[in-house]
Amino acid sequence: EVNFGAFGVNPALLEGYGLDLLATPAARIRRILYNIYLWLIMIIECAYRQYDTNDQENWVRPKLVEELDNLETASTPSIQLT
Repeated sequence: EVNFGAFGVNPALLEGYGLDLLATPAARIRRILYNIYLWLIMIIECAYRQYDTNDQENWVRPKLVEELDNLETASTPSIQLT
């Protein structure tokens, strides 16, 4: 999940992966889901590991909301008028 774009794109990964990670609508949704998964892990681990501060959770929550919005947008079929 980390390597698929949450913290930027690694050109070496893209070359080794061999596919454009955003080439299709399904690929874009998959990337969003990887990011959501990562953000959820980062939020959950704060309580589980009993961190001294809420800094990580406070940093991650807006990112999770943004990705959930991205998922909603990416999953909504576009209407084409002819």
